Amino acid sequence: DRKLLALPTRLGRLGIPILSDMCTMEFENSTHSKTCQGLTEKIFEQNNVREDRPAEPVQRIRRFVTDEKKERNKVQLELLRSTMSAEQIRANDLAQLKGSSIWLTALPLTDDG
Repeated sequence: DRKLLALPTRLGRLGIPILSDMCTMEFENSTHSKTCQGLTEKIFEQNNVREDRPAEPVQRIRRFVTDEKKERNKVQLELLRSTMSAEQIRANDLAQLKGSSIWLTALPLTDDG
């Protein structure tokens, strides 16, 4: 099932995104007064005076977006687990253990190409 494979590796899956589902959420995260609000205001104002804005609000917004994404993934996993057999749930539990998905996210050595 595509939705099962789309979940991140820390939730026991491959992390292959479904781009058609992601595009709407990513668009909303990049607009609508979230991550680009400060830059959008500067463009509309056309103000040549540069004011350094503190990074804290940007970090807070990014954290909010990340937490929102994690919550969506957890909800999706719970929906999928409700349709799984006991054997599939056990396999998913094992795949979620710490270190079990490291081989999926590790970067190759530069010597090996």
